[in-house]
Amino acid sequence: MKEQTKIALILSLGLALRLIYLLESLLYNPTFFAPIIDAYTYNKLALAQVGGAGMGPESVWQPLFYPYFLSACYYIFGAGFLSARIVQIVLGLLTCVLTYLLGAKLFNARVGLIAALMVAICGTLIFYEGELLPTTWEVFWFFASIAAFMKIMPEERVNEPRKKGSHLGFLILGAVCAVGMMIRPTVLLFYLAAWVWLLAQWRREFSWKAILGRVIGAAVGAIFVFGPILIRNHSLTQNWILFPVSGGLNFYIGNNPEADKTVAIRPGDQWYQLTVSPRKEGILYAPEGPRYFYRKSYEFLRSQPRAFLKGLAIKTERLFSAREIPRNIDIYLFRRYSQVLRILVWRIGGFSFPMGIILPAALFGVLVNLRRFRRLAFIYIYVAAYSLSIVLFFVSTRYRMPLLPVLCLFAASAFWRVCEGYTGRDHLRLFGSLAALAILFFFCNRALVIPEDAVNFESELYMALGTVHLERGEWGEGEYYLRESIDSDPRNADSLALLGLLEFEKGEFDQAGKELMKALVLRPRHVGALKNLGRLYWRTHKLDQAKECLIRAEALDPGSGEIHYYLASLYEETGNTQDAAREYWKALEIKPDSIDIRRRLAVILGRAGRWETARELVAEAVRHEPDNVDLRCDLGIIYGGMGRPREAISEFQKALKTRPDFPIALLNLGIMYVAIGDNANALAQYQKLKMIDGVQAQKLKEELNKNK
Repeated sequence: MKEQTKIALILSLGLALRLIYLLESLLYNPTFFAPIIDAYTYNKLALAQVGGAGMGPESVWQPLFYPYFLSACYYIFGAGFLSARIVQIVLGLLTCVLTYLLGAKLFNARVGLIAALMVAICGTLIFYEGELLPTTWEVFWFFASIAAFMKIMPEERVNEPRKKGSHLGFLILGAVCAVGMMIRPTVLLFYLAAWVWLLAQWRREFSWKAILGRVIGAAVGAIFVFGPILIRNHSLTQNWILFPVSGGLNFYIGNNPEADKTVAIRPGDQWYQLTVSPRKEGILYAPEGPRYFYRKSYEFLRSQPRAFLKGLAIKTERLFSAREIPRNIDIYLFRRYSQVLRILVWRIGGFSFPMGIILPAALFGVLVNLRRFRRLAFIYIYVAAYSLSIVLFFVSTRYRMPLLPVLCLFAASAFWRVCEGYTGRDHLRLFGSLAALAILFFFCNRALVIPEDAVNFESELYMALGTVHLERGEWGEGEYYLRESIDSDPRNADSLALLGLLEFEKGEFDQAGKELMKALVLRPRHVGALKNLGRLYWRTHKLDQAKECLIRAEALDPGSGEIHYYLASLYEETGNTQDAAREYWKALEIKPDSIDIRRRLAVILGRAGRWETARELVAEAVRHEPDNVDLRCDLGIIYGGMGRPREAISEFQKALKTRPDFPIALLNLGIMYVAIGDNANALAQYQKLKMIDGVQAQKLKEELNKNK
């Protein structure tokens, strides 16, 4: 059978498995039409882009490539959940083809076929191809990057001059590297190491001038990618941001004195409090957050170097464990929705399939091929550099996925070595290989205890689904999944707090109070439960209890504009204008674009006679929204309070140009005319008001009568 026929059969098998899994997911997987956690965020950003609103400043939190990929799929095929997954299936099959080609080039055609078969039937790859996550792009693009580096530096041939490569080739390579870093910045270490290797090889044959020309060409290619991203991020945040601002937090998660706790924190209140912890030190802006977390990790490294090194060793052990380590979702949990996953991803005791086979064979392949390092340099560099990038942060199945195609190449070479020992009757090679494989097999498949073992991922899955449905306004589905979450884990404080919020929004205050109190019994420092219990007490006129809850929530999250706003409104309602103003100022510092906060603060300042400060607040908002009639009227009222009636009249007239029948503007314009003694114009406003709003017209009539 020809090699082309064999690879075609492998691709057909891979396609069949992927299509069956896609159909199973569509029919049975509840997250297919309700993407959760990171997938939900990517989908939300893509929909905003397609809808014309654009991705807001929050988009700098994660890598930008994937939401733009999703939005492109939605533009072309419509906003559905199928198109992106089909594209990812195609990428998965292209990875199979690339695995075969690299295997045939670096080893031989049979090794390439074995490796391609492993990639085609790898259940973890199939799973992530069905998720709205960038994992499939990482796998494909990083693997293709290896091929791109090999293309730039072809292997030596006898009696043939070395190719210098075109300037376009180096420009493309630079762009490829830049796009790779936009998909996932952790590939940076590989790109740096690969370029160092390239420069070292070129230095033997080319002048520094020629090398500099290549590097400049690659830099230009990278600038074509990085430049628009820098400009785009600056326009949104007023800061020069290239890489996701979540990088510092992710580094801290795996490198701190309590890393076993932080790595097991799930989406919910604890995760929220971790992400906003810089606020407690007065750090409110996104670019400063990563520096805060990196600084905390560096302090840990400096003060406890042994603990840091021990952490690296533990993470290395987890990296080379066959067990699939969950991050936000547990792949083993999704086996219930798919026969394909049941067959291709499973675990019995310490043994895990497929990594329980791939990893030990790959490690053996890495060892036995060391003598061919120069020929295999780029895949060795990739495995070493990318493994280090994972260990420097933290280990999970999702982040380990990009290593899989290269691991399959090394594993296939190990299997072929065993086959050669058997067919060639080389008993020393055969039994030596089998013994080494057995040792590595037990090393990779030993029972491993991880912090995530303490997490009830079933409850977390249902909670995530409930959250998505609630945010969509699908309260029935949201309540169903939240109750399923609580049934799976009655101690899930986040689900209880969400259920309490749902009952609050439904107006079921007694039940809401019960659920929120249950959450606080389990986790007394739950910010969301405290905030919403404070709102509940406020709504039911228990103002002292409301104040106590909101103050406790504020102490835990001093950078929450929402909590400051609620507390300010509560103070304002109880007549405590001084404290209300203080809280509104804090809220405005965090949310300077909030029109509502500016207006309410200006009202309080005006009542206190601080008219100039009130004017500055509203005038700033008017500069941004000159057609906002409410703001124009506010500014007019402030000018009136300052004793500047003619400027007030100008503002009310501008408001009426935008909305001629606006009662508040007509009333206050009439009052200002009365103030300057222009009763004729005041009477004209009264006549207009009589046709629009009798109540406001009566107020103006009373003002006119006072000045007769």
